Parts: sequence; C-alpha cells; structure tokens
Amino acid sequence: MKRSLIVGIVAGLLVAPLYAAEKSVGLTLAQIAAERKALVDEVVAPTEAQAEAFWRNYWQYRGGVKLLTDRTLEVIEEFNATGWSMSGNRSATLVIEVMDIEKRRTALKQTHLKEFQKILNPKQVVRWYQAERKMDAVIRADLALSIPFNDLAAHTGDELTQDAVISDREALVAAIVQLLEDQKRPFWYEYRNYTKKLTKLYDRTGDLIEEYAQSYASLTDEQAIRMTREAAQIDTDRVKALEALIYALRSELTGKQMSRLMQGELKMNAIIDLALAVAIPIDE
Repeated sequence: MKRSLIVGIVAGLLVAPLYAAEKSVGLTLAQIAAERKALVDEVVAPTEAQAEAFWRNYWQYRGGVKLLTDRTLEVIEEFNATGWSMSGNRSATLVIEVMDIEKRRTALKQTHLKEFQKILNPKQVVRWYQAERKMDAVIRADLALSIPFNDLAAHTGDELTQDAVISDREALVAAIVQLLEDQKRPFWYEYRNYTKKLTKLYDRTGDLIEEYAQSYASLTDEQAIRMTREAAQIDTDRVKALEALIYALRSELTGKQMSRLMQGELKMNAIIDLALAVAIPIDE
C-alpha cells in the first residue's frame, strides 16, 4: 500500500473525531466486550480438536492484555490529574512505565503467537493476529480519548482528527513538548528520524492489511506464514523505534517534556492504527 492509499484510508475518517471513528471500523467497544468470543470463533474457526487448547491460550492472552491495559489507563489518569504540575521525577518514571507496558504488550503477543502456531494452521494464525489488531485498535483508541490532547497542544476545535496527525504532526508535537530554543535542534533531529521509521512501518502495515483483505478467502499456508511473520516484526520494530526515540532524548528533555511527548505519541499512533484497522475483514 503506497502512502497515498494510507492517506485514502485515513481520509474516510478525516472529519470525524476519534470518538466517532470506531463506527467506521465496523466494530464498537460494546460489540467487542459482548461478542469477542463469537467474533474470534468466526474468524479463526478452531476445530473441535483445536478448541480446548486454543481457548485456554486465548483467554490467558487476553488476561495478560487486560492487565497491561489497566496499567495504561492508570498512567493516563495520573497524567490527566496532574498534567504539567507533575514533578519532573514522577514524569520521568511514568515515561519508563509506559515504555515497559508497550514492550510487555508486544512480548506477550509474540509469546502467545508461538503457542497458537502449535495449535492452529497458518491461515487460522494470521486471522487471529489480524482480528486482534482490529479489536485492539478500537480499544486503544478509546483509551487515547482520555488523553487531554486539546489542552496539551492548545489544539482548538473538536477532538483531534486523523488529518491533523497526518498534516500537522510536528506542529502538534512542538505545542505538546514546549521546546526551549537550545533543545530544538537535537530534538527535531531525533524526532524526524523516528517519524521516518514510523512512516515506513505504517506503509508496511498498510501493504500487509491490503494483501490480507484482498486474499482473505483464498490465503495459502505459505502466504499466511509470511504475513504473520511480517506483522509480528512490524509490531516489534514499532516498539523499538519508540524506545530508541525516548532513549535518545532522555538527556535533552525534562521529565515533564518526555511525559507529554509520550502521551502525545500514544494518542497520535492510536488514531493512525484505528484508521488502518478499517480495512481488516472480520468475516467472509
């Protein structure tokens, strides 16, 4: 998928604030909460022989994800409650906490992926992986709603939209972080390197989702294995890119600035993830 096509996907959600965007994905939070098992069962279709092991591992996985999601919500709530008045030391601690959550989330998925590969055939595995991506995009977008981006970035009007992330990311980040003059050069050098990596990863994600959607009913085992491997690598590379950014800027920014940057990245990336998830099919 070329960047123009990614922008095209996002364009379908341009004027809608994030709180309405989940409707365009074809799933709602309420539907996921009430029908997750049925949705996964329809997509993966485990056989009678696979079912016991599959569901045991699946609910272990979801339990681990819930713990990490709860931790994310706690961090966001603390950040919202204190905002710019939070101490520098506590702000720096929260950055480490969020980074740890993101790394654990990816590691958890990769661990359970290996278990599912023992239980399911390759086509079932890639369908599980992509279905989880779609449902998690809706859930994480909802979490991102509670990050006070309008206040952070002095962004006027309605809730932050996808077009603002695409066209105004640097302006939004500058407003969030509130750089001092001597911070600007090192910050933008590192941040632009990060966004170049991120753009390539989103392009790869878009390509993969497009291929998956087009061949959903006719996937070969070889294709499914390759697509699962690629999806897992993209998820790992995204966490590494964010970690590299945080590591590179740790001596350039204050703890408060780092915390605000991290919260902004969580929100902007959740918006793009939701837009990409539109194209993931969840049925025939």
